[in-house]
Amino acid sequence: SEQREVVLLRFVADLSLEQVAHITSRRVGAVKTMQRRALTQLQTLVSPDPPLDAHQGEETASTATARRDLP
Repeated sequence: SEQREVVLLRFVADLSLEQVAHITSRRVGAVKTMQRRALTQLQTLVSPDPPLDAHQGEETASTATARRDLP
């Protein structure tokens, strides 16, 4: 898929966003979006925890502690 291609180029081939955009004939913003969607999808496949919402920002220490204390 297109998302797979972006992830492979970014993290396996270690290319920059600009390089991936050039290779795939896409804008940098489109590559960023595809990368984020692909990584979010990967996270849901490998992690029992739900992915962080981009609008919530980083997980805080208190929410991490609260989640760790859950049965």
